Amino acid sequence: MLLCEYAKNNITAAVILIGSDDRINKYRHPIPTDKKINKIVMIAPAIRKWGIHVPMARMIYFGKKIPGEIRGKYEAACQIEANIFKNCIPNNKFSDIFEMQKFLYNNLGFTNEWKKHFQGGLTGYFINDPTKYNDKDAFIKKNQTFNW
Repeated sequence: MLLCEYAKNNITAAVILIGSDDRINKYRHPIPTDKKINKIVMIAPAIRKWGIHVPMARMIYFGKKIPGEIRGKYEAACQIEANIFKNCIPNNKFSDIFEMQKFLYNNLGFTNEWKKHFQGGLTGYFINDPTKYNDKDAFIKKNQTFNW
């Protein structure tokens, strides 16, 4: 159904990752399976329109109240992402943003979380280029697009 909606809008999907419940934490890139959703699902497509990729992730919780653990992780992720985008200014170093990410993960109680998945970087005509965030000589330039 999702692919049909994309096709109606001339959008293609280079990747569609879907996981639910325990598979979300177990696999950072959960491939779709026939496992039924219990309480929570994550959909992470990397879509493309007009040649530009947009990788994203969205989660839906089916229940009356979102558990504190899930809410806490979400709020921490939002805080980290907001700080990253605030610092995506031309001439800032990717490596400085990466160090800030590690500091924030630690400060928010998720010390080693950054080691479990690459931390993003450039996107655009390619899905992801995570090679810059650890390069001390890589600087943010005007009009770049990012996938954090």
